[in-house]
Amino acid sequence: MFHYRCPSCRGELAYRDDHYKYHCPACQRDFLVYRGIPDFRLRSMLVQEQKEVEIILSNFDSMNYEDLLRARINFSSVPKDLLEKHLRHELLSRERGEIRLNKIKRLIDRSRQAEPACQGFHGGERCLDLGCGGGSALFALSAQFKEAIGLDISLVDLLLARKLFDTYRIGNGTLVCASGLAMPFPNECFDLINATDVIEHMPDQRGFLKEAYRVMTGGGYFCFNSPNRFNIFGPEPHVHLWGVGFLPRRYMDAYVRLFKGISYKHKKLLSVFELKRIMNGVGGVGYFISGSIVDRNLPQRSFKGRLAQKFPWMLTVANTLVKPFIPGYEVMVVKY
Repeated sequence: MFHYRCPSCRGELAYRDDHYKYHCPACQRDFLVYRGIPDFRLRSMLVQEQKEVEIILSNFDSMNYEDLLRARINFSSVPKDLLEKHLRHELLSRERGEIRLNKIKRLIDRSRQAEPACQGFHGGERCLDLGCGGGSALFALSAQFKEAIGLDISLVDLLLARKLFDTYRIGNGTLVCASGLAMPFPNECFDLINATDVIEHMPDQRGFLKEAYRVMTGGGYFCFNSPNRFNIFGPEPHVHLWGVGFLPRRYMDAYVRLFKGISYKHKKLLSVFELKRIMNGVGGVGYFISGSIVDRNLPQRSFKGRLAQKFPWMLTVANTLVKPFIPGYEVMVVKY
């Protein structure tokens, strides 16, 4: 295991077991540890988050995972239809993790076809699930790597992930609370980085990509998805409202508040053209962007899956014609 670095000054941190915290001798910062999860954020907890953390910690040993999840969700003020959807989504964590791992393997295989010098998926020493949330992808990744680390800005989500890991006895999973823009890791320490549904929440998207590139090993991979701003095949995935992405950005929040009664700040979905522009601005990376109307690997029992299997040529033509308007994109970054 590497030594954590201060996210502010990059100095090496010392762990004080008697105080349950990490200390930076260089800038004299202290970082507390909650249930084995170090909090390396440079800002203090907001009042709302502090209340949620207290609820989770006070019930951590007496409640199972689903009850803790419900306690957290019931504390939220978002509309009921979105709460129920979120609950169903989180309860399928393990299944979603396997789906994500299979997608990562396919992306790496595709990059190998495009660049023969790239190695195929083979696991490795250490992987990072960046923006891990409740830890779904870490379930699958922990079986492929000696050490699987999950990083997220939300301490509440990480505490729920800790409960889930304890329930299923995941012993090689480490959880870290920090910003994706200032990670407490040394340079070049991860063979694989995954980020699912993260980039659209980042205030500095190019800075996020540069920081991920910094902690990748040479020959490593960074896989992330990016929901499409101009999707014509479904509603905006975070608020389930049609047409949001086609508005000028300055009007999006007012539009969502009008029809959903919630804020749309801190979300920035990218078009494929914006995504390419950001990737080109990172510098020194090899990447490719893929995406389709329908995933060819969907189960054949679904209507879309049967359609993709029966008419693959039609799907290829459709994907080419409407690529700027498909639901989202998968990006594979390779560090040579």
